[in-house]
Amino acid sequence: YSTVQSELGESVRAEKVTQKRNQDLASLNQIGQQLNALTNHEDIFAYLEEIIPRLISSPNLTIATINEDDVTLSFPVSIINHEAAFLQDRPLTDGPIKYILDFHQPLLLHSRREYHQYLSETNSPSTPPRSLLAAPMIVSEKTYGVILLEDFKEANQFSDVDLELLS
Repeated sequence: YSTVQSELGESVRAEKVTQKRNQDLASLNQIGQQLNALTNHEDIFAYLEEIIPRLISSPNLTIATINEDDVTLSFPVSIINHEAAFLQDRPLTDGPIKYILDFHQPLLLHSRREYHQYLSETNSPSTPPRSLLAAPMIVSEKTYGVILLEDFKEANQFSDVDLELLS
C-alpha cells in the first residue's frame, strides 16, 4: 500500500510540474508575441518592467544597457525593494553586469559564496546578494544589455526554471 501511495504522490508531483511548465510556456509565447509588436525601446522596457515581476518574484530588478561607447551603462529599469528607483548612468565596472556582458551567458547564483566564486571581488558591493539571476539581452548576436534580479535577504531564491524563463 505504501508503495502505491508513494508512486501516486510522485505522479501527482510530476503532473503539477508539467502543468506549471505548460503554463510558463504559454506565458512565454504571449510575452514573445507582445515584444514583437513593440517598436521602441521605452515600450519594450516598460513591458519588461511589468511582466518580469509577474513571472519571477524578486525584490530587486535592474535592466542595464551598454551605451554605444561600450564603457557606460544606462538603467532604463530599476526596482529596489519593490519600489521604482532612478539609477544614474555609470561606467561599466567588474560585477554581475560586466560578467554577463563579457560571457554572453545567463548566470544563476544561490548564495554569497557562489557570488564570490564567479565574480571578481574588485568593485563588488559591500554586501553581495544572497541570490542572483541574470541574463543577457541579445539583439542580432550582440549583447545589448542585462536583466538582473537580486535578493539580498534570501538564498536559493531563484531556480533553473526561473533561469530558463528569463533566458
